[in-house]
Amino acid sequence: MLSTNFLIIPIALFAFYLPTVCPFSRPLPLNHYRTSRPRLNSRPFPLNHYRRTLRPRLNSILTDYEESLGPILPIITTLTSIPLFYIAYNLEEWKIRGNQLPPSRIAIKDVEGKGKGAFLRGGDVKKKAVVGIYGGEVLNMMDLTKRYPVVNGTITEAEYLFELVECGRFIDAGDENSALVNWTRYINHSSKHPNLGININPAKDMVWFNALRNIQDGEELLFDYGDKYWEGFEGVLIE
Repeated sequence: MLSTNFLIIPIALFAFYLPTVCPFSRPLPLNHYRTSRPRLNSRPFPLNHYRRTLRPRLNSILTDYEESLGPILPIITTLTSIPLFYIAYNLEEWKIRGNQLPPSRIAIKDVEGKGKGAFLRGGDVKKKAVVGIYGGEVLNMMDLTKRYPVVNGTITEAEYLFELVECGRFIDAGDENSALVNWTRYINHSSKHPNLGININPAKDMVWFNALRNIQDGEELLFDYGDKYWEGFEGVLIE
């Protein structure tokens, strides 16, 4: 009579190969043994798991989604992309307008030899901070020549004019009673000690000032007008 020890080996082999020979059983993948036993520094989801299970399932969901929506899918895609494009296009402007100083932080005072000037109050301002946006009416060259006289090809009497594009569009802050004009029209010139820098976005017809350095409370706000502004000026230039 054979010992029962001789039956252990065949039974074990049969149990091991049963998933591969039985047509009704699901074969265990090679990674089953590796992932069923936790090991140090082992990945919870191996790459083959994504390729074998998740990716086909995701592709199936996307295919059913496209088939169910049919021809209206491009319309939905377009409608959902319009708000995103609008937000991306205006995000910089919203950020600048939201970070600029309120008018209460600016004091308009008389300055000897300059008329009026804009002074910081209510605390210091850090370097690179947005100080203000130049406000005024946007004009083209034709509108500008109708508003101001032209002498020898040069526009005169336009003291608060900011050029956006050369010989193209301008921001005119000449009318201090206009709702579009703000305190930035009183920022005076300094080529030696400016504390404001200029940023221009012609696409948005927008000009704003940022601090070139830390500005202390009570300082006058100054920026360099540029050489072109002083062409034909006959008075004494205060640097």
